[in-house]
Amino acid sequence: MFAEQPRTTSPDDFFGVISKFLTALSECHQQIWEERENLERIKKQTMARSILSRKCKTFSQDVGKKKKNLIELYNLVCRFGLN
Repeated sequence: MFAEQPRTTSPDDFFGVISKFLTALSECHQQIWEERENLERIKKQTMARSILSRKCKTFSQDVGKKKKNLIELYNLVCRFGLN
């Protein structure tokens, strides 16, 4: 009922319909707002994980290079009898 017949619709019915519409509109707006916030949170988490993953990969590669250099240095020391 949307108060199509103004002669038979009481003001209470008319404004009741308006009130229900505004309540539904407000609830819809709140739901959309929460969904946007949730998507933004997920986007930030994804970006943070991506950055952390790249940092960990770079760190791991650096550690691997340093370990390799340390092993080479140890082998040189052993080869020349400097120990």
